[in-house]
Amino acid sequence: MALLSQGAAIGLTIGIIAFLLVVFFVSFLVYRKTPAPKGCERIRPDEGACKGCSQVGCDLYGEYHKGDKDDGKKEEKK
Repeated sequence: MALLSQGAAIGLTIGIIAFLLVVFFVSFLVYRKTPAPKGCERIRPDEGACKGCSQVGCDLYGEYHKGDKDDGKKEEKK
């Protein structure tokens, strides 16, 4: 004994997926329109702490270690 016919099950599935997509897009739009809290618009890390850091994988590493000879890449000498 089936609760729903095949057509009703497909329709319900499509409705649930459509509902979830709408929720996703609405929440994304609300997220994009929400401004950053006051004082957090342009937070920059401490330059002294970044210069002393050796985390080569960090996104900010290149910005604070431009002139360093050892920037995580080993150069071969010929």
